[in-house]
Amino acid sequence: MKPVRLLPMILGGLVDLIWPPTCAVCRDLLDAPWPNICPDCLGGAEALGKPQCPSCGQPGTTGKLCPVCQNQEPALQIRSAFSFEGAIAEAVSAFKFQGRSILAPALAELCRPGFEDLAAPGPDFLLPVPLHPARLRARGFNQSALLACALSRMTSVPVRLFDLIRIRPTTAQAQLANRKQREKNVSGAFAVRPRHALAKRHVCLIDDVVTSGATLTDCARALLTAGVTRVSAVTLARTLVQR
Repeated sequence: MKPVRLLPMILGGLVDLIWPPTCAVCRDLLDAPWPNICPDCLGGAEALGKPQCPSCGQPGTTGKLCPVCQNQEPALQIRSAFSFEGAIAEAVSAFKFQGRSILAPALAELCRPGFEDLAAPGPDFLLPVPLHPARLRARGFNQSALLACALSRMTSVPVRLFDLIRIRPTTAQAQLANRKQREKNVSGAFAVRPRHALAKRHVCLIDDVVTSGATLTDCARALLTAGVTRVSAVTLARTLVQR
């Protein structure tokens, strides 16, 4: 990994350690360095309540499968804590694109309601959604891996960082217009190595944001093909759009 690629993350971490602690969203001073988002900003974040689609977690479905899930075989259960807008979107941007890795524990803590809402029994392992090596080199870190490690420390569920891999580069899902394009974009993009490591286990994918669910679904297909018994997913936020 080229050191220059780590510069934004290193500088972001140094600022957080040296400067007085500030909110990652509004930049107001904080009384303590953690959590990194002030109560006022968190108070404006839209938590996703119930009812939700039992499969994809899309809210407002009266507890029944949403129209998208009714027309396909559900591959996994997805749970998200917040709508991807406002303070949450700004916090994710700071974490993901400004190298504010120190935000990982606070954002993982915000993921916990989604994790706790998963149908029992709980997962055996947490797996971050992987980046392609080229994107990992460009960004310097995988934000989903940081979230997974932080959530693992909070829940005592082991994290496996390298079993799920991205075997070809893809366009960022947010740049694509609809679900069909997103599904095509990530189709066959993931693989499990070694295949036997997760057999007959329940694994939970961890990611920062879910848009259409296409990425998580393709990850789930690769895992189920490798012998995983059950796949669930937890994200900090989801985009609430017509898919």
